[in-house]
Amino acid sequence: MKNTIKTLTIVILTFFASSSVKAQGDDKFELNNKSLDLTFYAGIEVNYTDALDINPFLSESGVPTVRRFPVGFAFGFTSDFNKNRIDLDFSVYNQERESGAVGHKLMGGNIGLRYLRQVYNFDGGDFITLGASASYFMSELEFFDKSESIDLGDPGSFGDLAKLDNNQLYLGPTAGYSFYSQNKEKELVRLQLTYEINVTESDWSSDYAEVKNSINESGNRLRLQLLFPF
Repeated sequence: MKNTIKTLTIVILTFFASSSVKAQGDDKFELNNKSLDLTFYAGIEVNYTDALDINPFLSESGVPTVRRFPVGFAFGFTSDFNKNRIDLDFSVYNQERESGAVGHKLMGGNIGLRYLRQVYNFDGGDFITLGASASYFMSELEFFDKSESIDLGDPGSFGDLAKLDNNQLYLGPTAGYSFYSQNKEKELVRLQLTYEINVTESDWSSDYAEVKNSINESGNRLRLQLLFPF
């Protein structure tokens, strides 16, 4: 799973770098003689998630529970066609929490596909969009005890560390509010709110060990994104 997250991060950085040469400044294409605009964006997002089902296990093991407000960084692009909009974006998360010598680290990567349609335009140029989204979230949870020691002279000494993976597919409605500048003829900022329903409810697994009595994650989440087109 860690390799998957690293790969996703490389894809995000490569994608972000390539946006600087997007068609040498020409970001409009023709589809059936109609204009198709392609715009890149970057931003931040805050999630409100249902409490992880693994949290009681962590608590009973003396490990701090995973917080419900992960913050991530997002990169992506938007294709506009008439009043329709399609987004493809990537986001990454990293949060840690410790209590004494024990703690956890959660790393995550998200790939999202979103369809939106303009439903209301304001006189000043701002507009509201409504639609639906699908996202695939990959996470790796490490929990550890720093009071343990690793003796390199003892081949059986590995310390106390566990790594678990969890992947989920989410579907749900989404709404956006775009601040548009008529003078610059461009979208300046977009606020986007998505409620995501967990449709897979996958359990925890591990690349390094057999997981017995695994726990399913069934929680949903609410994502608020602040996006800056460029």
